[in-house]
Amino acid sequence: VYKKIYNLDFDILYKTGDFTNFPQTHSPNIPLKLIYTGNIIYGRIHSLFSIADALKVINSEGVKAKLYLYTANEITPEVKQRLKSSESVEIMGKVPYSQIPEILNDGDILIHVESFEKQQMLATSLSFSTKIVDYLEAGKSIFAMGWKEAASIKYLHDNGIGITANTSEEVLDRLRDLIDHTESLNEKGLKAWNFGKEKHNKNEVLKKFESDMEMVKTKDAIV
Repeated sequence: VYKKIYNLDFDILYKTGDFTNFPQTHSPNIPLKLIYTGNIIYGRIHSLFSIADALKVINSEGVKAKLYLYTANEITPEVKQRLKSSESVEIMGKVPYSQIPEILNDGDILIHVESFEKQQMLATSLSFSTKIVDYLEAGKSIFAMGWKEAASIKYLHDNGIGITANTSEEVLDRLRDLIDHTESLNEKGLKAWNFGKEKHNKNEVLKKFESDMEMVKTKDAIV
């Protein structure tokens, strides 16, 4: 987009993570732990409602999975009641960032959501959620709901590193399939981690950034 506006070359500087060793795996929790960490503003709460509703249906004949919601945002009584009514959501509140890796590691499926509100879709269409790199680093299966053209959703879908849903109907079908096939969770997590190692490894990203800066410096000197 900026290349078209300014008629100049641009490159992407990726958020990095530590992909030295694949995190220790564990047997699936009973019930499964779905983890969401991040904001519930910008209309994202409505996508979380859809996931809560899907879990209510999935758990109707026995609790198979629960969503653990970690957020620093204020949760109104109305929103709390809406989430709790599914009997499938645990509201965990705010935790220090230092605790996030341990929380993610204890989970089974990591949740990402984007808004379907028109204004928010336009505002965030090119925004990349930095917590996706945290999710890749955790080496867990990723489930995401949002507008298919949102940058984060496209990144997960196009690179095959997450299960994505673009409607409430797709949420139910694809989340149920993921929950019913726990034997594939570690395989999906490993695929996501390997992608993160290739694209978001700290040493490689910084090395490329340094190389780009040297190239810019050389071009300036020639000019």
